[in-house]
Amino acid sequence: MSINIQSRKIFDNNIENLKNERKFPAQGIGKHIIDALSVLVILASDFLLISMTLFLAYLTRLHLMSNLKNSFLMVNLEAIVNLWWFPLLAVAVLTYEGMYVKRLPFWDETKHIVKALTWTVIIAVLFMFLSKMSSSISRLIIILTYTYSIFLLPCSRLVIKKALIKAGMWRKNVLILGAGKTTRLIIKGFNREKVMGYRLVGLLEDDWQKIKELIDEKNSVPVLGTFADVEEVLTRIGVRDVIIAAPGMNNDKLVKLTEKIQQISANVIVIPDLFGIPLTGIKVEHLFDEKMLFLSLHNNLASLWNRFLKRLFDIVVSTVIIIITLPLMLIIFIIIKIEDKGDSIFSGYRIGKDGREFVCYKFRTMYVDNERLLKDYLRKNIDAQDQWVKYAKLKGFDPRVTRVGRVLRKLSLDELPQLFNVLKGEMSLVGPRPYLLSEREKMGEGADTILKTAPGITGLWQVSGRNEIDFEGRVHIEAWYVRNWSLWQDITLLIRTVGVVVGRRGAY
Repeated sequence: MSINIQSRKIFDNNIENLKNERKFPAQGIGKHIIDALSVLVILASDFLLISMTLFLAYLTRLHLMSNLKNSFLMVNLEAIVNLWWFPLLAVAVLTYEGMYVKRLPFWDETKHIVKALTWTVIIAVLFMFLSKMSSSISRLIIILTYTYSIFLLPCSRLVIKKALIKAGMWRKNVLILGAGKTTRLIIKGFNREKVMGYRLVGLLEDDWQKIKELIDEKNSVPVLGTFADVEEVLTRIGVRDVIIAAPGMNNDKLVKLTEKIQQISANVIVIPDLFGIPLTGIKVEHLFDEKMLFLSLHNNLASLWNRFLKRLFDIVVSTVIIIITLPLMLIIFIIIKIEDKGDSIFSGYRIGKDGREFVCYKFRTMYVDNERLLKDYLRKNIDAQDQWVKYAKLKGFDPRVTRVGRVLRKLSLDELPQLFNVLKGEMSLVGPRPYLLSEREKMGEGADTILKTAPGITGLWQVSGRNEIDFEGRVHIEAWYVRNWSLWQDITLLIRTVGVVVGRRGAY
């Protein structure tokens, strides 16, 4: 639908309102100064944080590990003085990793920080041996500094960046071309990952229907014009970063539009029509003369080494968790016995890796005659029938669940016995949920991907909404997890699961 004169007036008003907005950061030299100050603040805070963790490591070694006198180097204030260079080395490696120019989501940034700090320790230890300083420097202090830093530095940067953004710094204004589904996903992602500092100041779109749909959703991003107005809009509002979010655009038109924007902007991001392909480990290659781009994709779980790492991680972590939670599991076992006569452990068949069946363990949360209770309840409640068909779960009240069972489900404690499934190799700590045998056909084509790995106690489905996601959406999410597997992703999902369990989101 064409843009009329009235719409043009709306666009002009939006641009003027944007220019007059007090929160709109400075442009030109002022913007460069603000960006430089932001980087300096983050860099300085990193240096101070690592210096503090170095001192904290010294105090830990001095007071909490004072008995390690015979086999470890005696420490005093000289141990700190001799390591004056360590924070500088860490900041240098972080700089090399691009941690003061890249704008990454929190968990991606944490991954790069851990990598940079690991290399810092490796370089430091090599330097100590080559310079023959190992006799005067406590290696334990370096290891403790590393341990504290990998936990505290990501949190410190998160706080600092939020403070900078609130103060009008660490911001990058972005103009977006397109108002369809892709734009909605971008807006959602930037709103979730505010620490990246991206601010969508406006969008351009040729299709008035798409604009109207975005406005109807009460979106705060103003519409500033059409694709043909990009040069004028960029000049008037001073933005130099553009995202082209029109994956359905004709290829010739997309190339011409990109070439045009490149001449008047500092950075252009093009989102291609490649939704659904794996992202982890993707590599960009090209044939320069032919102007051809390649995307190299790797099946991470096809690697024998990656499968070994995943299995080793499962064994080590599940063993530690079992040792810690064993007293709690014994208490739960007894309470279940007291409330409802029957076995405290529920054993049910589930679909495992490569479609093999296995016995999955859980604490029993339902009455012994739960099937009869379910049939009676569904017969009397039509709404519950619809829920059961859509989610294979009952939201809210479930007549089959015991009083103890409700508490166990809310806190996800009913799944603790599955740790023994993990030790047996039938399950993994992180993976797709263990599907019922009766759900095999409902999984459809997604089963071919999902069943390539062992089911998990937790997974992407759990941190993405758990039981609030319908069956089809769950299959899609879990197939995505398998195609994009990485050990770092498993670690982050375990950590995020703790937050989900504490918040009890999607659990019933």
